[in-house]
Amino acid sequence: GARPPSQPATVWQRLLALLEALPCEPELEQLFSQRRKARDWRRDRRSAARRLGAAWAGPLWRRSTAWRRHFAAVRGPELQFWYSAQHALSGVTPVLVVSLGDARLVDDALASDNLPVLTLHAPLKSKPDVHREWRLAAAHHRDARALQRCICDRADDSRAAAAADAPATPPPEVKKGL
Repeated sequence: GARPPSQPATVWQRLLALLEALPCEPELEQLFSQRRKARDWRRDRRSAARRLGAAWAGPLWRRSTAWRRHFAAVRGPELQFWYSAQHALSGVTPVLVVSLGDARLVDDALASDNLPVLTLHAPLKSKPDVHREWRLAAAHHRDARALQRCICDRADDSRAAAAADAPATPPPEVKKGL
């Protein structure tokens, strides 16, 4: 129970409170196990991105009729999806390839509090004329921001390259009337 503020705590009471606050060995082992899994997951993800030559790689949920988990990577001007990182690393053809050349993100891309959702307007690589809306959910807000920067950078790069490749047209002549 609570004691009045005028009574000081004894040394034994302080020691007992300290011992109750310390975690026991099974709790510590569970904590360390979770940290090891997280560290291994980050290491595997960085390794996969490096081996694929991707600017960003990691788990990504894609909304079609339902949310589906994929391993995704931004490689060149494309966002590629596989069912797992093992498929990507073993050379399996991606199940979906979205072109980032004309892609744009909706302004309120990080509106969700519990799951960062990006809304991407982009065409499939196989159908470049038809833009579709892609709802993508990242594992963490940090991942969503990194993916957002990567997509925007890729779209800006491809637009700049397209503008550089376009033939320069002379300005139209202006006829002056009397």
